[in-house]
Amino acid sequence: MDPNKIAKLIIVYMILIPVTWLLSAMVTGGVGGYIGGQRIAKAYSDPQTNNELGAFMKKHGFTASMTKEESKLQFEKLSPEEKAEFKKIISSAVKVEDMFNFGSIFVICVIVFSIIGLLSGILTKTWIPVGIFPLVVLSLDPLRQFIVYGYMTTSQKVITVLFGQFATCYALAYSGVLVAKRFSRKK
Repeated sequence: MDPNKIAKLIIVYMILIPVTWLLSAMVTGGVGGYIGGQRIAKAYSDPQTNNELGAFMKKHGFTASMTKEESKLQFEKLSPEEKAEFKKIISSAVKVEDMFNFGSIFVICVIVFSIIGLLSGILTKTWIPVGIFPLVVLSLDPLRQFIVYGYMTTSQKVITVLFGQFATCYALAYSGVLVAKRFSRKK
């Protein structure tokens, strides 16, 4: 392999590894926000949660005629115990503790490693060494990986790593190489 191509590969990969972590955090936040928003919307339409929230609001001086600013000021006046009570009502309805499961983690992996694989393939015009990204992410961030994968079965972990990370990364890197070659021929 050409030394210039190897140097380019190393530089691109050294840039894309931190981008992978950053992208992972951003996509996780986006997916979590989407799931959380969906669950909050569902919780507000649930009669039991609606009754609990209504009782809480009435008990603490909130009214339907309050503006957003008035509600915000009223919420700031609540004691830490009252805020914790409110948070408990929302948390039990939204079930924050099980927001990230096999499906959501698999989607996050597919999105992140699709983008990284595609960028890698386009920028380096090679796809074979792209498997380094899942390996680096798994090995250099073991605590986060333990937390994320801790609630999944072994088969779910294997599916997520093999297909959501490696297969996705390789497939999109290969596609990126094809795109890069097509554009370089047109010039």
